[in-house]
Amino acid sequence: MNEKTKALLIMVGILLACILAISYAFYQLSFVGGDDNVRGGTRCFDLHFEDLNAIHMPATLPISEAEGILTDPYTFTITNICNTKIRYEVNLEVLNPEAENALGLQFIRYKFGIGNDETPTLLGSATTVTSTITGSQAKLMGTGELATEGDSVTYNLRLWMDDKAAPANEYYELVKGKVFNAKISVISTAIR
Repeated sequence: MNEKTKALLIMVGILLACILAISYAFYQLSFVGGDDNVRGGTRCFDLHFEDLNAIHMPATLPISEAEGILTDPYTFTITNICNTKIRYEVNLEVLNPEAENALGLQFIRYKFGIGNDETPTLLGSATTVTSTITGSQAKLMGTGELATEGDSVTYNLRLWMDDKAAPANEYYELVKGKVFNAKISVISTAIR
């Protein structure tokens, strides 16, 4: 094949490729949506938290478990005020646990729950979770779900200084001048 024939075939090939590309673009369909063709929104997602009193420890002296479970509880209610199913986590946020005058968690016993069947436990042994308050240490108290609007749950929290946390003759020296500060936090997540 001579040079002219090769050049002619290459030009015909290029011309054919251009014609195919132009005709493909000409016959291709495009659809463009209008301004509001995607619609959506958010559903209601909210909890109501109601407490009637402050968190307190009943005595500045260590007391027995039998006495501790009889103390007045800190009572609060969580209510689902929307139509979205909610999963929640209740934490006790211990404020400034690393402060020099902070009472060690090994001295505090708690009882948390809906009724009276829960077992008192040392606060230091509760599961540590991510804190929502800067500088605090969060301890998991409980979890649950509220399925529909109006569902609610009421919890009781009792805290006291455990009389068995240290030998009686050393207890005072270990806890004198120490303070304990905490808040309840409720973290909720919508469930599909």
